[in-house]
Amino acid sequence: MVLRILYVLLKPNIEPSKDILLHEVEMDLLLKGHKLSDNIPYTVMFIKVKGTEEIIEGKNNFKSLILSHIIPKHMNYALTYHVGCGPSFYGDLLSSANKESLITLSLFFCGLPRNPLSSSGFLVALAFALPLVSMNNDGTLTHIKLSNISSEIFQIILKYIYGGVISLNEQEPLEILEILTTADELLLQELVDYLQDYLIKNKSEWIEQHFELVHRTSFQSNSLLELQQFCTNFMAKSPEKIFKSLDFTLLPENSLISLIKRDDLQMKEVEIWEHVLKWGLAKNPTLILDPNTWSDDDFKAIENTLQHVLPLIRFFSLSSEEFVQKVHPYKKLLKSQLYEELFMSYLDPNIEPSDNISLPRYKNDVIINSNIVNLNIVSLISRWIDKKDIENKYAYTRELYLPYEFKLLLRGSRDGFTPKMFHELCDDILYTVTFIKVKETGEIIGGYNPLVWESSNEIKYGKTKDSFIFSFKSKDNFKDPILSNVKRTEYAIAYCNKYGPAFHSDLLLYTKGDDSGLKEYNVHKCKQKRYEKKIRDTEEHFLMEDYEVFQIIKKDV
Repeated sequence: MVLRILYVLLKPNIEPSKDILLHEVEMDLLLKGHKLSDNIPYTVMFIKVKGTEEIIEGKNNFKSLILSHIIPKHMNYALTYHVGCGPSFYGDLLSSANKESLITLSLFFCGLPRNPLSSSGFLVALAFALPLVSMNNDGTLTHIKLSNISSEIFQIILKYIYGGVISLNEQEPLEILEILTTADELLLQELVDYLQDYLIKNKSEWIEQHFELVHRTSFQSNSLLELQQFCTNFMAKSPEKIFKSLDFTLLPENSLISLIKRDDLQMKEVEIWEHVLKWGLAKNPTLILDPNTWSDDDFKAIENTLQHVLPLIRFFSLSSEEFVQKVHPYKKLLKSQLYEELFMSYLDPNIEPSDNISLPRYKNDVIINSNIVNLNIVSLISRWIDKKDIENKYAYTRELYLPYEFKLLLRGSRDGFTPKMFHELCDDILYTVTFIKVKETGEIIGGYNPLVWESSNEIKYGKTKDSFIFSFKSKDNFKDPILSNVKRTEYAIAYCNKYGPAFHSDLLLYTKGDDSGLKEYNVHKCKQKRYEKKIRDTEEHFLMEDYEVFQIIKKDV
């Protein structure tokens, strides 16, 4: 049904024949019509149903509103609206509508707010009424039933449309969810947004307890985006709870995609892969679980089912054992180029990785509090400490390796940039890692010291074969790090009162011209001498933006 709306302004002492036509608009120009008629007293509204002789008219002098309908011609009746009346105004109409949970065009009028021509109320009521009525070919009005909406919920919705307010204090969460789905069905987006926000802020515990219902409900609509996001966040943070209480194979594809896209999905990548396979097999129940029995058509069927999901699996995060045992049997599901590159990454770790490899997902474990580095860098440092994949250019793509907690001992911006403070906070502590952020370039340089730091009036050295220094282009650019192991082990670590962290001259912070250690560092340099490689392109002194020193502590398994 298409409506054409005519706005007519009646001024006092003007004959009806001299009525001034303000504007004629189609439905998509309704707002423009309101700009011309809002807040003007003494108006008459005419609505003509296109293709018929039926007219809807209303006169408003802000004291009463008389509405007469001719829809169809044999139904003539009038309703009186008084400013300030409450929901009881449409009680008689509801008594018949509630029985079958249906609505007629009459509710278009009784749904109007106190100012029937105010933009907000008029548009809400109009958008609410139009989907619920249609015109038959013979000109009679057809009722569209809403059989899934209870009369109680329907009354709450009507009160909202009439008064613009809704009270949820006495409603159970399940009822609020039902109101939400009803509002969504009736295209009341403002109410939908409010109810989603209310449930998330006030009923989050109930949502988690009834997660399967809420999750299923939210993903049945394209409008419940906030609730969908809440559910996806919860699944990402606590996947084990979901997979134990929720039949994973029943997840709709859009929900599965939203979940697997997450960088913070707290699952091992091999477990994600196994669940995706389980989901795909559930969509193809005729297939036997053993892929060795599958035909090419069987593989094609699974590939089609998983076509939007497979690109989201971070296969390069898998270990070589996981790849051989869990992925290789399903190699026909993967694009040949992807499988070839994946296969070669395990055979020859020195091959240069392509730029489109997804980084591993990060963990929510609070293992480090740093303003300088992220978990990707921490993972690489931990690998180097444990001498795992030291020369592997794909190491940054593998699943994060986080066996240590990093306990913050010193932060320059918090504790100061003096040698004295460094020795007070860091001396006599084994296994420390130093991170330095270079001012202006954003480079991150540092070193690992398995020995203790010491104070000394004279320069002396600590011997170790396990120390190393390193550099990264920036916090977010860790694909081409430089790792430089000690080569003259007897000079690995330097001790002096005026020194801060000192890996001989290869990485050195100190205060020149002051032996007390009370003044801030005025020399920051990287001059390659006792370690295998230089970690900066230049040996010129650099400026330091901040630095941090951490003690590493092996986590309990």
